[in-house]
Amino acid sequence: MACDDDATRKASLRAAVLRHIAGHPDASDTLEGIQRCWLLISVTPDVSRLLEEVLEALVTTQQMRRTSLPDGGVLYTALHQER
Repeated sequence: MACDDDATRKASLRAAVLRHIAGHPDASDTLEGIQRCWLLISVTPDVSRLLEEVLEALVTTQQMRRTSLPDGGVLYTALHQER
């Protein structure tokens, strides 16, 4: 049951991230920034884990780029899709 709940939550997070980058094609932020500023949701370990999985999947599908920062953080950036 938890897997189904996680899948549903991840689908919802993915849709919210894609809506945000569609409206803000130059968007770039950290995991915490995406939660707080893009999605307006609380930063919790469970949500952070799911969102990170979603963001990494978007990196894999080349919809976002992942950049390691000097302080050890990670920056996720929307990639412009050619039309």
